[in-house]
Amino acid sequence: MNVKIPIGTDDFSEVREGYYFVDKTKFLVDFFHGHGKVTLITRPRRFGKSLLMSMVHHFLTLEEPEKNRKLFDGLFVADQSDIMKEQGTRPVVFLTLKGWGGLSWEAMHGTAATIFSLLLGQWKHVLASPKISEEDRATYLAICARRATDDQLRLALGLLTRCIEAYYGKKAVLLIDEYDAPIQYAWSNGYYKPAIDFFRVLYSNAFKTNPSLDFAILTGVLRVAKESIFSGLNNLKVSSVISGPYPDACGYTKAEVGKMALAEQLFL
Repeated sequence: MNVKIPIGTDDFSEVREGYYFVDKTKFLVDFFHGHGKVTLITRPRRFGKSLLMSMVHHFLTLEEPEKNRKLFDGLFVADQSDIMKEQGTRPVVFLTLKGWGGLSWEAMHGTAATIFSLLLGQWKHVLASPKISEEDRATYLAICARRATDDQLRLALGLLTRCIEAYYGKKAVLLIDEYDAPIQYAWSNGYYKPAIDFFRVLYSNAFKTNPSLDFAILTGVLRVAKESIFSGLNNLKVSSVISGPYPDACGYTKAEVGKMALAEQLFL
């Protein structure tokens, strides 16, 4: 048994191979027993949100399903045959907005252009689908080449999921970690208005008016509601520290801390 605590490590496969892992796979069971179209999990910083999202990504992704399946051996979800049927079955887009910053909107916009260029570049094989329109193909290639207009860039996530569905014949899953980090950074540096305008359209197109979306999970420190960033998203399910579903998804319970302490004592 590994007893090293994964401080600063948020990749699920790395944690499972070399660190003590507090089994949070019950979240997967609870989630598939009744999730919403879009789920927002808000927790303080350093609460394990990124590790949770990495776990979900490794569980669902179509890439290397057999290798990923082994990562869940011995965990709670492995004994839930109905939930294990979901393992390795979906195209998953995993994007973290952690670290998106810049002292001006121009700098942050440049970061967005670079990140979306890399993200869509990773999925460029989907353009082989004959079902993709020439307009979507041209926009996709413009984003990859960092030649996209601002309006095209705002539609990047919706475009990507549409192309993924055309290629795989399956709706995409979106995992957005630290969705609110750029908005908080923009507020601190005086360019909140252009930032909130950009992300409102980006998220609305991805989550509200997107028939190619299977479901989405977002994490963040807070829910940005004042500017109605999720306006009209009636199926948004929010889980905070004190309310909503999945109370134990992130962080450690008293019982989990006790179990960790016992494991450390046994291997000293």
